Amino acid sequence: MKRFSVIITVFILLLSMSSCKLSDIFSYPGSDDKLMRECADGFFEAVKSRDVKLIEPSFSGYARNVDGFSDSVEMLISYIKGSIVTWEKVSSPASRSSNSGKGRITELFFWYTLTTDEEEYKVFFYDVPVDELHTNSGIGIRALMIIRKGEEDKLTGSMEDWASHEGISIPFYEPGTHGSL
Repeated sequence: MKRFSVIITVFILLLSMSSCKLSDIFSYPGSDDKLMRECADGFFEAVKSRDVKLIEPSFSGYARNVDGFSDSVEMLISYIKGSIVTWEKVSSPASRSSNSGKGRITELFFWYTLTTDEEEYKVFFYDVPVDELHTNSGIGIRALMIIRKGEEDKLTGSMEDWASHEGISIPFYEPGTHGSL
């Protein structure tokens, strides 16, 4: 029994000295769901305010550096018709994690339904809640796409395609035809 305790202690010491974290090995079920909820709740609470300055920090530095990002936040605000009533996850997130010798990155891909008192929307998120390689600029929503419910059949591509368009996209929106400030 003493030998087993020594082996376990040595194993834990080796892990603590390596670049691998115990949280990488012993992640608990539902941790991606928790990160997803934190991202979505923070974003939708900010959108509820309709204040660009509260919405922008939900996005990563990469997304905020896209040309015309502030304009796309304004367009998002004008696209969402009515007052926000609820938001609900569509399913658990698809996730991808990598851990190099320099740090860990966790990426989440997920859909939410946003309901206002006038309309219902589907919102796709590509969120990076953990980015130890790009300390400040990498964390946050990198890509967000919003469509009215019922437009899902018009979408082409995959989650990877949608995630590659950093910032905010509203695929079937013609400004001046839908929504109000």
